[in-house]
Amino acid sequence: MDWTRLRAAATATKEDDAIHITWLGHASLLVQMNGYTILTDPIMSSRRCSPTQWWGPLRYRPAPCTVAELKKELIDGHAGLKDLVVLISHNHYDHLDYQTVRDIAHYFPSVAFVVPFGLKSWFEYWISPKCVVQELDWHETLHYTSKNNTNVNTSNNQKHLKITAVPMNHWSNRTGDRDKTLWCGFSVAAAGGGSSTNGTTTPPSKFLFAGDTAWFDEISHVVGQAHGPWKVAALPIGAYSPRAFMKHAHVNVAEAIQIKDALQCQYAVPIHWGTFPLTTEPVLEPREKLVELMQGRDDADSFTPWLIGETKVF
Repeated sequence: MDWTRLRAAATATKEDDAIHITWLGHASLLVQMNGYTILTDPIMSSRRCSPTQWWGPLRYRPAPCTVAELKKELIDGHAGLKDLVVLISHNHYDHLDYQTVRDIAHYFPSVAFVVPFGLKSWFEYWISPKCVVQELDWHETLHYTSKNNTNVNTSNNQKHLKITAVPMNHWSNRTGDRDKTLWCGFSVAAAGGGSSTNGTTTPPSKFLFAGDTAWFDEISHVVGQAHGPWKVAALPIGAYSPRAFMKHAHVNVAEAIQIKDALQCQYAVPIHWGTFPLTTEPVLEPREKLVELMQGRDDADSFTPWLIGETKVF
């Protein structure tokens, strides 16, 4: 982790339209944009994505940092990170990790969690009834500026994040509660403070986090046309075999590229691979498939494998 670069980004994104993204493994990203810092589906404190640490998928690669290190490097003695926003796409154990969420709530008392409809009660019961948690239904939008003001007055041009829950083709289940809570992706746009599109069709600071999804034919309409386009999208590429079983839950690499094309994303970040051996394909096969399938395309450099802990700027 390049902490000096990340601390600089916390200040730089207050002044420019860049999106700084660091891959923390699996579907966990550290996103810095519009002066805000966002974590997606963080799983940084556990060795296994499971109801227990005694069994279940074991990490293939360690997390690049702990939550405590994140606080130390980006808050203690530095002015960069103030309020932290955490996006949770759904309640599967590889996306909603109990220990990581507890650590975040401890080290970042001002954290705000944005979750799909029905998931707020889990945070209130398992973490704290004092947690700041905002539930969103599909197509519902939150204008976020701080934990104490989650729905800003957009007419005063205050700099904020426009966070919208978007449909994805997946499911939810913790323990005995299958599909009792919603799942979603998130569109996050810089808003206020004079943000502009620079005269282009792609907003300068707009990010899509897909979470988990299978392919669905309606994605270009109900997601792309309704909420796009995006400068950069985080798209899952792993956990796809055996195909007959997994095709209803997870895209494969070819379908992830198809989503990028359908949504007309300028860049894509491959997530949901190389961290936990969830299914039967070799853990690094998605990386090889992505390179193979993007080779020869005019936009081959727009969707490439990352290293855990790597930061890129868009």
